Amino acid sequence: MDTGSSEKKQGIPHTEAVKSEGKHGEEDVMPKLMIKAKEVMEDEETEECKTPTWSGNQIPTMLQCPPAPKKSPLPPLLHHREFTFFEHISPGEVEEFFQSLYEFRRINQAKRL
Repeated sequence: MDTGSSEKKQGIPHTEAVKSEGKHGEEDVMPKLMIKAKEVMEDEETEECKTPTWSGNQIPTMLQCPPAPKKSPLPPLLHHREFTFFEHISPGEVEEFFQSLYEFRRINQAKRL
């Protein structure tokens, strides 16, 4: 049985001697660990992730497209809102209001001159 071929198949690390100089000029022989990548044997099957192809796992096809989105109708209260601001005020109060504005403007113009 060849030990070299079994090491390659199993990915067993082997050592190699490396020469280096020591501190005082002496040669040191230190082992260097060589690890090779694990080779896949041809006989073995590797399991890979696969997308399921069963019809129960697939997204169902749509027969018709959904309808286009539509705006929701506004509530009827926002369409016709009546203002009741002046209903509670008598016509005389409105006239007094505008006369006071006229007098106020006339007084301010006199102060500027």
